[in-house]
Amino acid sequence: MEEQRFIAIETKLLHQEQLLEDLHELIYQQQKTIDLLNKKINKLDEQIQQDNQIRAAGEKPPHY
Repeated sequence: MEEQRFIAIETKLLHQEQLLEDLHELIYQQQKTIDLLNKKINKLDEQIQQDNQIRAAGEKPPHY
């Protein structure tokens, strides 16, 4: 009886360790996505600022 209890505890521990590893990987992938999106946002922000400077100077945007 005691051995079955021990096996059950070990099984639960292994599942928790696997879950923890899975969550760690998920968080890592999400951070990579967040970093990529932040880079894209910064690039877009720079483009908007450049466009605003062109408009402020009264020049036509490059696509005209």
